[in-house]
Amino acid sequence: MIQINLLQEDRLRAAERGGKVDPTKPLVFIGVIVVLGALGLVNANLAFKARALDTEKNRLVNEMKKPEHIEQLKESDRLQAELDKLTRKQVIINDLITNRIDWSKKLAAIRDNLPSDIWIESIELQSPKNPKETFQTFQIDAATVNADRGFARSAETLESLRNSPDFMAGLTGELEHRQGKTELWDPSLEEGNVARNIWRFTFAARRPLPESEIASTQKKPAAPAPTPAKSAGK
Repeated sequence: MIQINLLQEDRLRAAERGGKVDPTKPLVFIGVIVVLGALGLVNANLAFKARALDTEKNRLVNEMKKPEHIEQLKESDRLQAELDKLTRKQVIINDLITNRIDWSKKLAAIRDNLPSDIWIESIELQSPKNPKETFQTFQIDAATVNADRGFARSAETLESLRNSPDFMAGLTGELEHRQGKTELWDPSLEEGNVARNIWRFTFAARRPLPESEIASTQKKPAAPAPTPAKSAGK
């Protein structure tokens, strides 16, 4: 007797009606799983690093709170203060060397470069009136009997001194002519009591103040006025 499996044929026909299965679907699922796994590893790595940083931070905070660390900081501050003080002294010394006035050379330069008919009446180094200024004024008062050529003699004197390195050493800027005027010469100073005119003129230059002198010329702040005491009520 021959038997026919009709159920198997029904299954085949049902499979044909349902269409073919897409072979790429399993690959897509595998790719999604791989991406999710990679993201999970990245997140786990970041979390591990964050915990490590927190641990290190807490260790440093605890180290800073230790007494020996605090003492080291105090010692570091003390050494820094000493270094600042030494640096300040070095600046002052270097500035004094650079801007100091060698009076022997300067006076010798005046003697050697002054025209024969010019004489010096006064030399003055004036401190600044304003404590915020950082320059002194080196001023010279001179005179000549050639009053008729007063302005010319002033210009010639300044030009001669400007060209002297020893005279200009320690000074800055130009040697300026400040003022000039004709005055009557005192006849009692000359034989025969002959009256004559003389030409008096003033010239000056600026001298930078060294750091040490700047500190000494600064005005100290005024002390606050005392608060008047309240009188007791009667």
